[in-house]
Amino acid sequence: MRIVLLAAVALVVPSLARADILPEGKKHISVKFSVASDDKAIFVAFPAACGPMSKENNYDVLELKTPREPYKFCGDSALYALDAAAFTKVEAKEKPMAWMRSPWLLTEIEKVPSADRPKFFASTPTVHAVGYALPPFALIDTKMPLKEVQEVVTVKANKAESIALTYVYEDGTEEKQSYLPGKRPQPARKEARDWMPGLVDNGPVAVPASASPSTAASTDAKPAKASSCGCASAPGASASGALVLAFAALGLRRRRR
Repeated sequence: MRIVLLAAVALVVPSLARADILPEGKKHISVKFSVASDDKAIFVAFPAACGPMSKENNYDVLELKTPREPYKFCGDSALYALDAAAFTKVEAKEKPMAWMRSPWLLTEIEKVPSADRPKFFASTPTVHAVGYALPPFALIDTKMPLKEVQEVVTVKANKAESIALTYVYEDGTEEKQSYLPGKRPQPARKEARDWMPGLVDNGPVAVPASASPSTAASTDAKPAKASSCGCASAPGASASGALVLAFAALGLRRRRR
């Protein structure tokens, strides 16, 4: 039994190592977000660490105007504003794990078991969902001209007031847009559209002054599809899940002896 389980682990571990290898026909684009606000609040992304090997510090304390990349294997990360007077910010004694973006911890959250933190963020009166869903860790078709996506979330009175969005293309052209929460728009270039699921098709978009006429959006653009977005979480998530099952079975075997 033990030999079989170890063999299963051996098969799973390499697949974990390959989780960051680009699938054929896909490329990684840089996606970053940052927060701008005058509110007296502590801004936190949650969840910020997902998967069986990141159960404890599964949130990230953000610094204003400091860009952050999306959190791998997290498909539902959101931004929260926490009342600063209700939380104690301390620096972690140990260096954060690779998926943590800052060394800061909040004493009050550390007291909450990781399994109870979704409820904590959803129901605590001093924790406010600002209404901004973080963009994903994205892999896109290699033929797409998109190179980078930047977002700056302006928060006022614990709510996302607006999001400044910049699409950066391989040729150096930048396309700037602004949108309200829940309405992330498509790029103007038709060939860059549908880089992630759930984008809003706003129809023709004015060509930025720095762009060439070829960047104009086509009026026959179709609604967003999920097909052009290669989600990096799927391979790692399934592999890590299998790994946990293998170790769990091994532990169960030992307890029965």
